[in-house]
Amino acid sequence: MNMAKAVSPVVATVLLLALTVLAFSMIWEGVSSWISAQRGGMLQSIRERFVVEDVWFRVENGDRVLVTVYIRNVGLTDIEIDDISLNGTTMDMWVNGVQVDSVTIKVDAGVSIDLRADGWSWQPGAVYQMIIVTRGGVSTVVCKP
Repeated sequence: MNMAKAVSPVVATVLLLALTVLAFSMIWEGVSSWISAQRGGMLQSIRERFVVEDVWFRVENGDRVLVTVYIRNVGLTDIEIDDISLNGTTMDMWVNGVQVDSVTIKVDAGVSIDLRADGWSWQPGAVYQMIIVTRGGVSTVVCKP
């Protein structure tokens, strides 16, 4: 009977140790996954660089404003442009005559994007703020037609 009493504290200690190791392993897995995800997003945004090489403002069909922006990817990773706005107005994006929701630009490549919005107008000589939203972040460009 003395042996039975001695085994119980040892078993309890081993069980507590096993539970502690299991709990720590689960916490470690969650934390390391979170850190990995954070670093991946940060690295993506660090590698993401582009240059707005040219912006053209013109009137099409007598009254409709067309803005053409040429963007070149000078970063280390492909970029995806999700949204472009001018002075707070979200513009429709068109590439090669087709309306698109987003535009992917490969490394060292450029693309010409036509921007349109119903009812949007521009004044020659005024300054406009263009906000280009990519998957990795936001960039602001100030342009004067």
